[in-house]
Amino acid sequence: MGWTTEFVEWDVEAVWVEGTQKAMAWSLLGWGVMVATLLLLAMLAVRIRRRRFWCAEVRREVEVQFEERGVPGFRKAVSVLMCSAFDPRSGVSCDRRCVDPDHRLEGPIATTSHL
Repeated sequence: MGWTTEFVEWDVEAVWVEGTQKAMAWSLLGWGVMVATLLLLAMLAVRIRRRRFWCAEVRREVEVQFEERGVPGFRKAVSVLMCSAFDPRSGVSCDRRCVDPDHRLEGPIATTSHL
């Protein structure tokens, strides 16, 4: 009589442990999917940013609107939307080296770089 009771208790404990392991595994998977989704959405985020700097190609200070993509803190300019060196401003027809932040530092630095 005692043997059956001990066997049933062991079976219940094993089922409980297995159920807990599965619940923890599904919880971790759920968190992983949620974090991956949030990172993907952050990477797809687009931000329009204005900058004023010295453009070596036109040899004067210009005001430019960049489209930036990426996670905040690691955003990267991907295209030039408007530039004051062109008329109309949206008709940008240069090689757009200003997308590279190192290029924007060339030449004399403007004293009014606030925007």
